[in-house]
Amino acid sequence: MEVRNSFLTNLIEYYSNRQSREINSLTNKLLEQMKSKEAYYHSMILMLMRVTGFEVEGEVHTDKGRIDAVLKKEKENDIIVVEIKYSADKSKEEMIKEAIKQIKEKKYYEKYDRKEVSLLAIAFSNKKEIGCKFEKECKT
Repeated sequence: MEVRNSFLTNLIEYYSNRQSREINSLTNKLLEQMKSKEAYYHSMILMLMRVTGFEVEGEVHTDKGRIDAVLKKEKENDIIVVEIKYSADKSKEEMIKEAIKQIKEKKYYEKYDRKEVSLLAIAFSNKKEIGCKFEKECKT
């Protein structure tokens, strides 16, 4: 098990350009978040985004609420504001609409003045449905 864990950690370090202490920190956060399903999916999305090269800020506070995640690419002016929803009884389409509506009503994009901001809604249902919607927003 020790060899397997070391091997996996080295693979993740290599492909994500992250150090093992960062990976261990992310793993610990993921385990903590697994207490509820939305938090679980939220953590999985953040981990995947980090591994694919995005700088990720989770649970970003604004004066109007909390953004689930903000994605940035190094040396780029683009920002992606992410809202993640989970529901056992709503359709993925309903949740996607709610997520986009939340981002727009709370104007989460205003925090990123003079940057190109896009919106990403991600929805998971108890029926193992996954959906998403990406919208290009205007410059703030």
